[in-house]
Amino acid sequence: MPLFASPDGSASPIELPPLGQRSDDFTLKRQKEMFTSSLPAALLDTVLSFVLVLNKTRQIIYANKNFLDFLGIEDPADIVGKRPGEALGCEGATEGHLGCGTAERCLRCGALTAIVEGFRKGEATHEVRISRHGPEGLEAFDFRVSATRLYLDDEEFLVFAVEDISNEKRRRILERIFFHDLMNTVGGLRNLVEYLTDELPDEHRKLALMIHDVFKNMVDEIETQKLLLAAETGDLHANYLPVITRDLLLSVKKGLENHDVAMDKEIRLDEDSAVVSMITDDSLVRRVLVNMLKNALEAEPGGNTVTMGCTYDEAAEAVVFRVHNPTAMSSDVKLQIFQRSFSTKGLDRGIGTYSIKLLAERYLGGTVWFTSTPGEGTTFYARWPRRPVATAGE
Repeated sequence: MPLFASPDGSASPIELPPLGQRSDDFTLKRQKEMFTSSLPAALLDTVLSFVLVLNKTRQIIYANKNFLDFLGIEDPADIVGKRPGEALGCEGATEGHLGCGTAERCLRCGALTAIVEGFRKGEATHEVRISRHGPEGLEAFDFRVSATRLYLDDEEFLVFAVEDISNEKRRRILERIFFHDLMNTVGGLRNLVEYLTDELPDEHRKLALMIHDVFKNMVDEIETQKLLLAAETGDLHANYLPVITRDLLLSVKKGLENHDVAMDKEIRLDEDSAVVSMITDDSLVRRVLVNMLKNALEAEPGGNTVTMGCTYDEAAEAVVFRVHNPTAMSSDVKLQIFQRSFSTKGLDRGIGTYSIKLLAERYLGGTVWFTSTPGEGTTFYARWPRRPVATAGE
């Protein structure tokens, strides 16, 4: 019989006992011995995350080594019979008259929800916040918990996996605060320089405009990093509006002409580029095209030309943007170009081409590819439907 299916092969819901009900000592001992003598127990001890096995009364019959080490427990028997909140020392576990899961605050607990859904539906994943009084005082944790129904000898259990995401949560909060404050500071300086430029005499205005461009590029880089973080964490959502393809290309070209990567190089726009109105996220498409153009410019020495353009595939109702530079990539670079941390420009680089693929395909429902051969050079392509795909970014 499959471990993760019901005895009759169905996925029928399980009737659970009342939240306050507990198993007797004899049942707990029998279930513990049944599980710890089986193959699943040996496997779960090799898992890096915390793993518990719960019975239908939500009591622990098994905890893997990592969870025991986290709690500082040497004898596994010390945890058998406890519920997850009681083992973790959750404050709510002491508030209910029948322990973990019976206090008012437990009604909103992601762990309890995951356990109930796991037994009834077969699997569930939720996030849970726990406050407890640990060895060093009050501690707060953010966990992601996953529950999967398990059948062993015709008896129902739940594999309850716990992942500590506290650092991830804190980092994301700090990142939002950092980007917000940094954007306010740099944006304010940019606006101040722009205001002062009009008040300066002609001999100082050129320098002021150069400083303004520096702050403008800084704002753009900060926005790019903020956007990429949101994309990787799934917090990014496309905002679709009409965009004219040629206007978009001209805007991207103009935005990079005075950038450091374009120094002593020419950016040319194909005169036969299609002029099409498409429905897309202007900001995301612009980021993709900027990174395509930056990547091409960085690959070229001074004196060379990078060409941009787009065509319209009327039959498929799709727009194809392209950026070409004369230099071909090596075989090694071509194999790794879209990997997240790969870069030809040093260990602290490697986001540009990765972000092209991430934004274009995951959030805009498009396709990105390239060709690169000696004599023909390198061309990156980004193809999007003229109208948004419903599943883009989902």
